[in-house]
Amino acid sequence: MAEAGAGLSETVTETTVTVTTEPENRSLTIKLRKRKPEKKVEWTSDTVDNEHMGRRSSKCE
Repeated sequence: MAEAGAGLSETVTETTVTVTTEPENRSLTIKLRKRKPEKKVEWTSDTVDNEHMGRRSSKCE
């Protein structure tokens, strides 16, 4: 009669991996800015002569 487990071997490999993560204290700040309107000079037909010198006055819008 043969003995149980005779001639058989078993290898058990156990691997333990420990992962530690440190909390990140990062913050993100987003600042929104309204676009500045573009200014331009417009001449209209009712623009007044500036001091009678033939120059025109302008209005920036």
